[in-house]
Amino acid sequence: MAKKLVDVQRWAEGVRSCLTKIENHSLGSTNALERADLEYVTELLSFDTMPCNEPGHLKLKEYAEEAKKLAREIESTLSSSSKLLELENLYDRSRRLGILVKGSEKLAQKISSMEVLAAVIKASASREHEILAEIRDAVFTFIRKMESKRVMDTMLVSRVKILYIRSLLARSPEL
Repeated sequence: MAKKLVDVQRWAEGVRSCLTKIENHSLGSTNALERADLEYVTELLSFDTMPCNEPGHLKLKEYAEEAKKLAREIESTLSSSSKLLELENLYDRSRRLGILVKGSEKLAQKISSMEVLAAVIKASASREHEILAEIRDAVFTFIRKMESKRVMDTMLVSRVKILYIRSLLARSPEL
């Protein structure tokens, strides 16, 4: 009987501790160490509490349901192709929640990699314009030269376009 009382006392302390962490986080603490772990909360909620009435139990259960719902959204979002803004909104929600949600770190990594990719695309797009500007002058000079010799035909124009594209690719392998 004494062991059961000790277990129930530890359970009640765990419930209060988790609630304190969750509520402190909702008041503005952004310290991840001060957030409750969803697995631990789930373990607390699975404890048989029939003879004990801890007032925070139901409140903790509500927080846990919200966290589980968010974890499912994160898992679903990670397995699909989502827009950066959607990922950022989901990550913000996970950071505001007082419970550490499984998958939020993977979400942060995906956001980070998408931001890097966006930066690379933006940089390569500006480089592409520079390369096109360099090559364009040479291509149009060649076409003007050929026009004066009256040897301009569609086959030649096609060949110049192909060379232009090859030149573009050779100068910028990241494209």
